Amino acid sequence: MGLQSDIRNTSAEGKWLTRFLEIVCVSWILLHIYAIWRLPFSIDELKVLHLGLAATILFFASFIRKDTPKPWASWFWLGLALISLVITFYFFMDYLNMVERIGVPSTGDVVVGTIMVAVVLGATWREWGFVVPLLTLITLLYALFGQHLGGFLFHSGIDYPRLTGYSSTYFMGTLGSLTGLSATMIVHFILFGALLQAVGGAQLIEKISIMVNVRFRSGAAQTAVISSSMMGMISGSTAANVAITGAFTIPMMKRRGYHPNFAGAVETVASTGGQIMPPVMGVSAFLIAGLTNIPYAQIVIAAFLPAIVYYVNLSFAVMVRSRKRKFSLIKQDDGESLVRGKDVLKEHGHLLIPVIILTWRILIGETPAKAVLYANMSLLVVGLVHTILSRLLGRGTGIMQFGRSIFRGLVSGAREGAKLGIVLGTMGIIVEMFTVTGFGQRLSYAIVDLAGGNALILLSLVALLTLFFGMGMPTPGAYLLAVLLSAPALIKFGFPILSVHMFVFYFAIISALTPPVAIGVLVAVGISGGAYLGTALNAIRLALPGFLLPFYFLYQPVILNLAKNSLGALHFNMLLLIGMFGMTMFFDGFFMNRVNWLGRAICLSGAILIFHPSEAYSWLGFGMLLVFGTAHFLLHTRKVHPDDELKKEAREATVEKPSV
Repeated sequence: MGLQSDIRNTSAEGKWLTRFLEIVCVSWILLHIYAIWRLPFSIDELKVLHLGLAATILFFASFIRKDTPKPWASWFWLGLALISLVITFYFFMDYLNMVERIGVPSTGDVVVGTIMVAVVLGATWREWGFVVPLLTLITLLYALFGQHLGGFLFHSGIDYPRLTGYSSTYFMGTLGSLTGLSATMIVHFILFGALLQAVGGAQLIEKISIMVNVRFRSGAAQTAVISSSMMGMISGSTAANVAITGAFTIPMMKRRGYHPNFAGAVETVASTGGQIMPPVMGVSAFLIAGLTNIPYAQIVIAAFLPAIVYYVNLSFAVMVRSRKRKFSLIKQDDGESLVRGKDVLKEHGHLLIPVIILTWRILIGETPAKAVLYANMSLLVVGLVHTILSRLLGRGTGIMQFGRSIFRGLVSGAREGAKLGIVLGTMGIIVEMFTVTGFGQRLSYAIVDLAGGNALILLSLVALLTLFFGMGMPTPGAYLLAVLLSAPALIKFGFPILSVHMFVFYFAIISALTPPVAIGVLVAVGISGGAYLGTALNAIRLALPGFLLPFYFLYQPVILNLAKNSLGALHFNMLLLIGMFGMTMFFDGFFMNRVNWLGRAICLSGAILIFHPSEAYSWLGFGMLLVFGTAHFLLHTRKVHPDDELKKEAREATVEKPSV
C-alpha cells in the first residue's frame, strides 16, 4: 500500500524521486510520533506542520506520477508542493507574532492565509474530488456576502481580512480543532492499521476466514463477515475494505453458488460495518470524541453491543440464505481445509498482542493518542522478536525484509494520514463558517419548524440529509456536515448528545451502500460482475440494522449505556437482535426450512412490536418470535433426524454449485 501504487513514472529519475518522497513520508510520520512522545512545540505549531507538509507530500506525489499528457501540468503540481512548503515554513517560524496579531491581521497575514486556504482546497480537490472543495467555497462566499441574503440565511457579513483569519491565521478553520484531532490522534491510528497490514495482518484475517469457510455451510459468506469486521481496524474506508477483503471473499462466495448480487452485497455490508466495530472504528468516531468531549473509551464501549447486533444479524442472514440454497459443508480434503488454527496462531498469533494492548490501554482510560502509540511500539517489538525467532528456527523472512515491511507501512500510513488530514482541514473551514455566521443554529430552528414538532419526521429528515451528504464525500465529511446542521435541533428535542452523534454517525457510514452513488456497492460490483441495482437492493436489506439501530439510539438510549447500565443495554440489544432475526425470516421466508405466509406474518408482527418504543410491546414481540422460532425448530428436528442429515450431507456434492 505504499506510494509505489500511486506512481506511474518508472524511469530512473522517477524511482529516485519516489525514494525521496518515501523518506519525506517516513520523516513526517516520525515527527508526529516524536510530538506525541515529547511535545516539543505547541499544538498549533504541530497543526501547521501536519497540514502544510501533508499538502506538500500530496502535491509532490502528483508531480512524480506524471499522469497527464501535458508536461506543464506535472510542473504545476511541483510548484504547488514548493508553495505549500514555503507557507508551512512561514507559519511555523512566525507563529508567535501571528498569535499576537489575532484579531488584527496584517496584510502579510491576509496574503499567506489566502494562499494556505487555496493550497488546502487544491490538495483536497486532487485527492477527494470537487464536492468538498466546492461546498467549502460556497460557505466562504456565504460568509462574505450573507448580508445580502434574506430569511434564515441572513447574517451581518464578514470582511475579507477576518475571513482569512477565521479560515487560517487565527489558527481556526484549516488549522482548527479537526486538524488538531488529525495530527494528535487520527494519523496514529491510521499508522497502526498500515503497520499491522504491512507485517501480515491481512494474511491473518484471510487465514481465519478460510478456517471458518470449511466449518459452516455458510462459511464462504461468513468469511466476508469475519474478515471485513476485523479489517475495520486496518482500513477506515468502506471502499478500501471491499477492495481488500472482497478480492478473495466474493470469488469464494460465487464458487459456492451464491448469486453475484448477493455475494457483492454481503461483502459491502460487512465492509461498511468495519467503521462501527471497536476498538478502532472509523475516523468519525474520533470526531465524535472531539466534538462532544466524551472520552473515546466511552464511545468504544457504547458502540460495542450495537456493532455485535449488526454483525450477528448479518451472519444469521447469510446462514438462512445458505440453508435455503441447501448448501453443504466443504469436503475436508479441499485445499482450504489445510489451514489449521494452531498453525495460524504460530505464524500470526503475535499480531493479536498489539490489538489487545490497544484495547486495554483505551479501556483503562489512557488517552487514545498514547494508547495507539504504545500499540504501535508493541507491534514493532513483537514483530521483530517473531522475525528473529523464526529466522533462528530456519523459517520465515530475515530482519531486512521485516525492516522493508515496516518502512512500507510507515509510507502507507503517511500517505493515508496526509489524505485524511487535508480533507479534515478543508472541513474545518466549513465548521468555522457555520459557527461564526450562526448558520448552523438558524438552520436547526428551520428544520424543527419544518418537522412541525414531530420527532420522527425530524429524525427522518436528518437521516435523509446525512445519506445525501454521503453520496459525494467521505464518511467524516458527511458526518460533520450533517451533525453540525442537525445536532442542535435533535438535542433541543431532549435526545442525549451521544445518541444524537451516533445516530448521524451510523447514517453517514451506511451512505456507502445506498443508491444512487453507493461507492461500496460500485467496488463490489467491479469484483463480482453482478448488477449494480440488484447488489444495492440486497445490501440495503442485509444492512437493515444499520438503518434501524440509529433510531433506537434516540428512543432507547440505554442500548448505548453498557458501562453504567450493563443489564439494560444487554437486554435491549438482545431484543433488537431478535427483532432483526424476525425481519430476516420474513424477507427470506426461511429459517430451518420454509416459512409459510402465516409464519412470515408472525415474524413481521413480532419484529414491528419489538421495534416499538414501548418496552411492553417489545417484550410481547419477543415472546411471539421466541414461540414461533422454537416451534419451527422443533418441527424441523422431528422431520429431519440429525443422523439422517449427516448422511445426506455426506452423499451431497460439496465442491462447487452452479451460480443462481
